[in-house]
Amino acid sequence: MTAFQAWHSLTMTPSFNWLVSFEDWNLIPKGKRAVIELVTAQIIVPAGEWVRLRMYTSLGTVPSNLDLFVTFQGNVGGNAVYVATHSLRAYSDADIDFDISRDNGTTQGSALICVSGYIAG
Repeated sequence: MTAFQAWHSLTMTPSFNWLVSFEDWNLIPKGKRAVIELVTAQIIVPAGEWVRLRMYTSLGTVPSNLDLFVTFQGNVGGNAVYVATHSLRAYSDADIDFDISRDNGTTQGSALICVSGYIAG
């Protein structure tokens, strides 16, 4: 087994949805499988807005959509802070992506998403 950890930080320009792909990390070698054991995220949007977080994985041609629970942490400097930390077991032969959904497509925000796990044969 080979452990991995990867992260993406982004500024979300006005939009209702943001796709965060981990493809550029090249985490999953051909013929191997990623076992994702931890996902943590921080999403910051203007106060009063809400967010959702979904993880996409796939096994062969079968996709998986996993909704992750985000928790409102409070308002700081006019921004709402949401976090998610999930100890889980999810599998993927190809994709590790996330979708951040928002209820306001006209404001900016930011996000940090981290994943860790291992590669199995």
